[in-house]
Amino acid sequence: MIGQAQVEARVPETDGSQPILFPEGLLGFPEVKRYDLVELPKARPFKWLRAPGGEPCFVVVDPREFRPDYTVAVPASDLDVLGLEQPSDAEIYALVVIPEDPSRISANLRGPLVINRRKGLGKQVILLSSAFSTRHLIRDELCRSAGQAVER
Repeated sequence: MIGQAQVEARVPETDGSQPILFPEGLLGFPEVKRYDLVELPKARPFKWLRAPGGEPCFVVVDPREFRPDYTVAVPASDLDVLGLEQPSDAEIYALVVIPEDPSRISANLRGPLVINRRKGLGKQVILLSSAFSTRHLIRDELCRSAGQAVER
């Protein structure tokens, strides 16, 4: 697992990013429309989603890295906003919260980000009827998939 200080020390300033336009912004940040999705080779599978100038900046992860059965039913109206013609054009990311205790790293699986990388468009989708929470513990999922007991 990656602690908060370790992740912050690895924010690249230039290369390895792709611009993404969120026409509706993100929940809590409706005025910020443009972000860069930045690869973090030394912190895989995590990536940065950061606005130009660096703020706001979020850690994101493909939820299937720790929850392989995770799927998102995207409403047709959202598919239109994203310009998605085929499901294979979509990438799904979850916003990550990194507290002081790295064993409590969580991902928001209730409000995933759907990105059409080919067109550079993104949208945060809010899942109303979901078995997933806004603070899904990544460690618990990794332990569960490995068949280990989760210690608290």
